[in-house]
Amino acid sequence: MKKRREPVLRLWMHVTLGVKGKQNLLVNDLERMIQDELPSVLQSMGCETRSINCSHDHVHLLIRYLGSHNLIEILDQAKREMSRRVNQTFLLTHRFEWMTGFTALSVSLGDLHLVERFISNQKKFHQTVTFRQEMEYLQSKDQRG
Repeated sequence: MKKRREPVLRLWMHVTLGVKGKQNLLVNDLERMIQDELPSVLQSMGCETRSINCSHDHVHLLIRYLGSHNLIEILDQAKREMSRRVNQTFLLTHRFEWMTGFTALSVSLGDLHLVERFISNQKKFHQTVTFRQEMEYLQSKDQRG
């Protein structure tokens, strides 16, 4: 009897997570903590982080995950874990929380370098474009295909 081969799906996603209330909290030590620890949290869930960058009120990631896993559950669990770590480490006036949901756009192998460059240039990009404008742009680009 022939053994059935299981499919392997490895998907690249450009993910954006926003800070609840669009608070500009992702600066200095908190920004470094997110950039240092979020990739390892995601790795423990089977994801590879190729690029990460914060921009005051949100974070961009380029991750690869197994398509057989539930991306919503992975990111919700990662956000909970990072909120817990932030709240244990930093004395903030309000409890740190992420916005409900996230944006995740698939990325083809040929476009990985373009998305990496976009993520690495976030601080410069947001000197002229707000987070809301960026999300509207990404969503409209996704709808155009």
